[in-house]
Amino acid sequence: MFFARNLRKFALIAVVTIAAYFAIPPAIEFYKSHRKSLEIQPAEESKAAQELLAQMTPEQQREYLATLYRALINQEKSGLSSLKVYASKFGKEKAGYVIYAEHSTLTKQSFGISMMARKIEYWINLNGDALKKAGVVKVGVRSDASEAGAVFTVK
Repeated sequence: MFFARNLRKFALIAVVTIAAYFAIPPAIEFYKSHRKSLEIQPAEESKAAQELLAQMTPEQQREYLATLYRALINQEKSGLSSLKVYASKFGKEKAGYVIYAEHSTLTKQSFGISMMARKIEYWINLNGDALKKAGVVKVGVRSDASEAGAVFTVK
């Protein structure tokens, strides 16, 4: 009698347990792949990279940092076919440079709600010294050249 009344409860518990058992390995793999995507390499990762950056002109350093920035954006938003990443003069006095990633999907609104903003801030913190040496004062994204976009200040 007891078993007959609780058969549905036991069946439900068994189904949930079996589903959880088979759902855990894919969840672990998803976590590991997501965790790897958060690993961002600094520009001055090794002594050889530091020496190479020291030998470059500021223009070459900006090009190198723009290439690293492109890799970061491609890692976050793969499949952007017409992505432009470049450094340009910034400010009224044109005293510094800004590195922009430009694509029609990189709007200020969508950028603000994505994880990409946090990754870019982290990348700026990792590469702050190299960015300062290259004269870069801001890093950001925008949808086209006529729009200001979203930028972060290099600290």
